[in-house]
Amino acid sequence: MAQTSLSCTLFDRPEQVTVAVAGQLDWNTCPTLRKAVKQALALHRATTVLDLTDVTFLSSEGVSELVKSNNHAISAGTHLAVVPSTHVRRILIVTGVDTLLDVRDTAQPAG
Repeated sequence: MAQTSLSCTLFDRPEQVTVAVAGQLDWNTCPTLRKAVKQALALHRATTVLDLTDVTFLSSEGVSELVKSNNHAISAGTHLAVVPSTHVRRILIVTGVDTLLDVRDTAQPAG
C-alpha cells in the first residue's frame, strides 16, 4: 500500500493566518493538518484560512478533520474559512459539510 503525504505551510499576516495544504488528506495524514491548525490557532488571528486548493484527495476522515478544525477554531474564539479545490468543494457539497463551514473562493482577506 502506497504511503500518502500531506504538507502544511503557514502564512501569517496581521489579519489572518493561512494554512496552505497540499497532498492527500486522509486517515494517515490528518495528524499533520491537526498540528498545523493547532499552530495557526495559537497565533490568535481573527481568521484562520485553510487553503485546500492543492489537496488532491479528501477521505471521509479528512472531511471529519475539517469539521473538527472548525470546532477548535470556534473554541479558540476565531473564525475558520476553507478555500477548496474543485474536487474538494464537490465532496463538501455532497456530504453537506459546505453548510457547516465558511467555504470561500479565495484565501485573500475580505475587504
